[in-house]
Amino acid sequence: YTKDYLMKNIDYACLGPSGTHSAIALKRFNPKAKFILTQTITEIFELVNSGKVKYGFVPFENVLNGSVIETIDNLLLHRGKIFAVDSYLYNFRNALAVLPQAKMTNNSLDKIKLVYSHQQPLQQCSKFLKGELKKAKQINTDSTVSGIQRLIESNDQFSAVIASEVAIKE
Repeated sequence: YTKDYLMKNIDYACLGPSGTHSAIALKRFNPKAKFILTQTITEIFELVNSGKVKYGFVPFENVLNGSVIETIDNLLLHRGKIFAVDSYLYNFRNALAVLPQAKMTNNSLDKIKLVYSHQQPLQQCSKFLKGELKKAKQINTDSTVSGIQRLIESNDQFSAVIASEVAIKE
């Protein structure tokens, strides 16, 4: 957690890092929100339960993958103490990105050997991955943003990442 003295005037806790679908959705839900980004959904619930933030902004359901189990588990764990007070439907798009030196085209996608991303986008894009990138090994990362970081660190022109367009542009 962030030190308590840094938590003053923070209204929300949200799953990070910056550029994740959750962080983008919160900014669209409440552009003036003051928030802290966490590493896990459980951490969001702990911050709300401790009173360090007023609200937790968590993913609840995914149209392609169903309920977000970590959120449901925490709602059950904190039942009677933490309640859903609002909802926001966020339509997102995943994007496939490679390093600039890769110079990929739709016809050369089969050259990709590794794809980094969080488990949710990997599942959401499973049909595409099985059809277009069937030879590529999928590497699960803590977040889509950490997938981007892993791609950059690898400097591998035959690797890719699946993440939000916003995170990729940042």
